[in-house]
Amino acid sequence: MNQRLLLAQLIFLALASVGRGEPQTQPAADSPKAALKAQDAAAKSGSVNADMDFYQAEGDQQKKLAQAIAEGDVGVAKLEKTVGEHFGKALAAAAVRAAGTEDNESIDSASESVNGDHATVRFEHQQSAVPMIKAEGKWKISLGDWTKGASSNDVDQLISKLGELAAGIDRITDLVAHDKFRSGEGVRDRVQELHDRLFAPNH
Repeated sequence: MNQRLLLAQLIFLALASVGRGEPQTQPAADSPKAALKAQDAAAKSGSVNADMDFYQAEGDQQKKLAQAIAEGDVGVAKLEKTVGEHFGKALAAAAVRAAGTEDNESIDSASESVNGDHATVRFEHQQSAVPMIKAEGKWKISLGDWTKGASSNDVDQLISKLGELAAGIDRITDLVAHDKFRSGEGVRDRVQELHDRLFAPNH
């Protein structure tokens, strides 16, 4: 699999369920989309371990990937809260969208396809779908399906980039908390620059 394509797909996966607003409708209680909403709550709780539980990972490398993704999830959730407190909900949403997120309304409007213990959730504006699997009685994002065909080196590079993203998001959040930004638009632009530096196609 092309490394840039893998990174572009997985950064969407990593942050797809973070930075959501209040839901307009509720999916079925035991459904893949409901699991994505529950993952959002886990991220907003600040618990990396709780968020990791929504990723099905096999082997040490996938577990490292799950942790890197979960740390990004929690970081973006903290960014959303902090920007919201300083600049309002709309600019908080803009800042987390700059990190590559989908909001709760996007989950509500996403299509869901279930085939036994496997499922996909496809967002309206994304070419790729999120693969999910029912494991331990609950729907989880399947990292094995998502990284199928990717080399070990591809995944290692993704883990590294996600670590850089989480660290950068944490730094921006700290700056916001200490009133170092004059506007929410400035926060949004800084997050966009960070995201593009790590995941733009020419990087």
